[in-house]
Amino acid sequence: MMIERARWAEYLDELTRQAEGYLVSIEILEEGLGDQVEASDLPLHELTFDAREGIAVSLGERKHTAAMTLRHVVADPERLQITDEPGVPRALMIDAADGTRTLVSLRTPDQTP
Repeated sequence: MMIERARWAEYLDELTRQAEGYLVSIEILEEGLGDQVEASDLPLHELTFDAREGIAVSLGERKHTAAMTLRHVVADPERLQITDEPGVPRALMIDAADGTRTLVSLRTPDQTP
């Protein structure tokens, strides 16, 4: 399901609240380099959208500390799609203007990867 750009900030803020405690994996899909796993099963810290920066996925153990372990930014995003199921989606696909796609997978700690 496609999320309209005008709703990205609101949607990602709400998803951050709903997915508290979820584990996240990030995979970069790029034709030239192939698929690259950037993170596997790290706790979600925050999902945000800023028109100047792009879509940011922050992962780590504790909020508001230096313990955050990864912040992945998709600059110049053009499209945000989510899997279509009730509640927290299992995945987000973010398409950037340069053709790179970022797959963000979410799961509860008790779900198998």
